[in-house]
Amino acid sequence: MCLLPALGGCGQNPQPPFQAGVCWIDSGGGRYRPLDDGIDNLETCGAHLEVVYLDERRPVVGAFGGMYVLVDGGSIDSQAPNGPRAPLIDPGHRRQVDADIRLLQQAQTRDMPRDMQRETAPDPSPDRSPDRSQVR
Repeated sequence: MCLLPALGGCGQNPQPPFQAGVCWIDSGGGRYRPLDDGIDNLETCGAHLEVVYLDERRPVVGAFGGMYVLVDGGSIDSQAPNGPRAPLIDPGHRRQVDADIRLLQQAQTRDMPRDMQRETAPDPSPDRSPDRSQVR
């Protein structure tokens, strides 16, 4: 299955962006913007993209080190251009990452002035419906 807007369309041979230490996020239509820099590895980028997934409740496509990073309800995976999708963070570790993210978000919310806090807290149990789409 092809993720048309996320990766520039079927039949094309899109390449993920690469800049050492930068985790990228697709901001729409295959246009990437830096999400964070100073990132040491693919797994850490996957965790940063998981924060976006938990906040926005939608599949997220990113990139790190010339590899795609794909986050959806079913998994956090990586994929080389024209390569197979492969698990990046196993489900057990993902649950721990999610728990850690929620703790950090709660701590940040407690430290914010009340008028800047979200009106409702994010749902701690995101939809984990399987979506194992292939990037090609």
